[in-house]
Amino acid sequence: HEEYWVYLMEYARNAWGVGECMGFELLVDRVGSGLKNNDPLLVSYALPRAQSHYPEIVERVFIGPINWVFWLIWRICRLLLQERVRQRFELITDPGSDAGRARLVAAYTRDVLPKPLGGDLTGDDYPPMHGHRLADYAMRK
Repeated sequence: HEEYWVYLMEYARNAWGVGECMGFELLVDRVGSGLKNNDPLLVSYALPRAQSHYPEIVERVFIGPINWVFWLIWRICRLLLQERVRQRFELITDPGSDAGRARLVAAYTRDVLPKPLGGDLTGDDYPPMHGHRLADYAMRK
């Protein structure tokens, strides 16, 4: 996990200039997530390294849907983040609700959001990023 995470960060810097002329946004789709398929070790690895080596790359992170377990874990993990980093996170209890959909559609167009997050993108999984309209949309921002 650790090597892959560093690879993604370095790939974004080299391929798209992320961190120099622009940052990126993360949309964490937790639809179907539960205790069995979460990876707290990756989070404990990524958070300190992101703050130390990539503090300005991530501009905003949307996470949803969240449940009470995630909320409780977030309340603890957020204490490890610097305030300027903490402010970049937006937790969405129900992305399919009117309020959740409005928050996401204000940031993205519906055609690049998957259906469970209130968009029109169909399929069981996200398509490959290279050459996909979500990647193209993100690069235009």
